[in-house]
Amino acid sequence: MTLPIAVSVPHAGLEVPSWLSGRYQLSEEQTVADGVVKTHSCWQESVWRTPLLATEVQRLLWEFHQPYHQKLSSWAGRVKLGLDCHTMSDVGPPIGPDAGCRRPLVCLSDGRGTTCSASWVAALHGCLSRYFCGEVAVNAPFAGGHITRTHGTEMPWVQLELSRTDEVSIADKRSGVQMALRDWCQLDLPP
Repeated sequence: MTLPIAVSVPHAGLEVPSWLSGRYQLSEEQTVADGVVKTHSCWQESVWRTPLLATEVQRLLWEFHQPYHQKLSSWAGRVKLGLDCHTMSDVGPPIGPDAGCRRPLVCLSDGRGTTCSASWVAALHGCLSRYFCGEVAVNAPFAGGHITRTHGTEMPWVQLELSRTDEVSIADKRSGVQMALRDWCQLDLPP
């Protein structure tokens, strides 16, 4: 496999648009639930001091969501693989598919075999398992989110979720993912 690999980190932003400043009430650690426009965290904590108006939601979609997805679509035909990166709670939250259960260090998701070839996912699983003590699951607890499912029709996509557990340092997680991707890119995988 040769580069390039596209890396999407859709929830990495820490800035709130100026026109909404003062209304956002969660800390960085609390901002963890997925959603186009978040209203609650995965622990059911309200994101906004007051609910957003429909016009504010539409503005967020127009200014941020649509351009982001247009950019992802523009990568089709130019990159070999899209990697949709997220973090997950180390224990399933009340609204999760695995409420109260300990989660693996890494979860790979391919829409249950619909967004990427099984051989690519298996190879990536093997590479990540070397660096994460075998604690790598496929499609459990997640089977691929909106980006993976939507853009997986345009080009191969895999969702990669890293546990926010404190048992492994952020530096070790970063280097583990980087080394696993390096190893994966060096494999002779079928197209």
